[in-house]
Amino acid sequence: MKGARVITYIALTGAQVVIQNFLDSGPWILLSLLPVMIMALDIRYSPVRVMSLAFLMAFAVDFFATGVPGLTIIPLVALAFAREMIIKLVFGSELFARKEDISEHKQGFAKVLTAIFIANLLFFTIFVWIEAAGARDFAFCVARVAGSVLVSTVAGIFAARLINSVEDAGWK
Repeated sequence: MKGARVITYIALTGAQVVIQNFLDSGPWILLSLLPVMIMALDIRYSPVRVMSLAFLMAFAVDFFATGVPGLTIIPLVALAFAREMIIKLVFGSELFARKEDISEHKQGFAKVLTAIFIANLLFFTIFVWIEAAGARDFAFCVARVAGSVLVSTVAGIFAARLINSVEDAGWK
């Protein structure tokens, strides 16, 4: 990552810590920018590099916000592992063949929105499943995942555009 983009990712990770510490949206909704941050990484990054970055970002959030080691790490690393599959499913494999970054301008808003939605769905399904650990009923967990995915998808659109506004970034 280039310098300005590294600062953007550090700032967004800090924003995620602030969101989880001070923006209590109740038991029904969680807000996370982390899935979009993983999806917006450079397409040329290897899965191991993406999973390593996911681990570092999630560790910072777990350490400074949730206080439960692994609560954010597990779903974010799982998302990083599935990132290539999501990109191939939504955008096709030609992005990897051309080494082309994901771009709202080139691929269209609908495809970018779909990728953000799928990333959030995977992340929050795993997150709520781990957090509930059998203590919450199924209907509550489904409602929490649905609310969190909707809110975080909307926030993710703005986060993706912020990441894109950094010089030399993808998701244009």
